[in-house]
Amino acid sequence: MKVIQPGSHLDHMIRQTRAHHTQLSAMADTKANMLLTMSSILVTISLPFLAKPELRIVRYILVPFCILVY
Repeated sequence: MKVIQPGSHLDHMIRQTRAHHTQLSAMADTKANMLLTMSSILVTISLPFLAKPELRIVRYILVPFCILVY
């Protein structure tokens, strides 16, 4: 059995690898977009409540972690 086109298998593997990496990159972009949206909504909703003095510790924890996501 002779291989007619010796590079065809390599070309197929490279195409599949590129498609796989493109798909993984798109999934990572989607996840990052979801995290940014959720953290901005969380900060927006919780800002009026964080002005209370009894939630001081929560403010010092929540806001920096939400900013780190950005």
